Amino acid sequence: DALAPPHSLPLTVAGAAMLWVGWLGFNGGSAIGANADAAMAMTVTHIAAAAGGLAWLLIEWRLEGRPKALGTVTGAIAGLATVTPTAGFVGPAAALVIGATGAAACLAAQRGLRRVLKLDDALDVVAVHLVGGALGTLGAGVFASTALGLLGGEADIAILGQLRVQAIGVVETVGYTAAATWAILALVNAVFRERIGAEALDRGLDLSTHGERGYVFLAPRRPRPEDGALGTERPSMRPAEPWGAGIADITEPHAEGEETSDVIDGDEEWFDTGDREKSD
Repeated sequence: DALAPPHSLPLTVAGAAMLWVGWLGFNGGSAIGANADAAMAMTVTHIAAAAGGLAWLLIEWRLEGRPKALGTVTGAIAGLATVTPTAGFVGPAAALVIGATGAAACLAAQRGLRRVLKLDDALDVVAVHLVGGALGTLGAGVFASTALGLLGGEADIAILGQLRVQAIGVVETVGYTAAATWAILALVNAVFRERIGAEALDRGLDLSTHGERGYVFLAPRRPRPEDGALGTERPSMRPAEPWGAGIADITEPHAEGEETSDVIDGDEEWFDTGDREKSD
């Protein structure tokens, strides 16, 4: 049931940062103009993302005893997803509440909803985007109202009546997207096999599906007769199992007598694959 960690946390953080910046244009551009509405939409988007990232970090820190960069960027995306339906109707104070509560709700969904429903959702799209988007859509019916004062927006609406309208929109959207997704998958499954096997998953889609390697690691030092029965213990550069499964064959066979370089911990040692003695 555990999610696989990202293969590169720095790339994950960089990607989340790109999403964050792009989301400012996404929500701000919805104003269809360079005006005060666009500026406010960008402001509340930024605030909600920051609040979501901080809330997720603090909650995860409390639950697991340590803060995590992955949780922080996931919380920021949760804040962005939650504030989007409300970005054109709320102010900065509401954005703080929306971003923080959205991240908390998405974290709870990630830890509970995916396991209960047995979702095959590696990126937690349901937990973050569905839950966050639905919560933000409902929140628009609350925080857009002038009745909330500092936490409210500028819309003269009855909260209960508007909340009912928002709830209908959430149900209709979820129903439509679920039906459309099922139809698309059924069509694809009729032509191609929808899922790959467990062995292919362990090897990774780069190798099993495309026959390519996204990353090439050098093999660990080969034991030699002079090393003794146990050989010389040297650290391996291969990822740990199970995420490294399928990478063990990453060094291609060399022709006999061809010299090959093996770099471990910054020192380089040369050996050949034939019977010649190692050159110093």
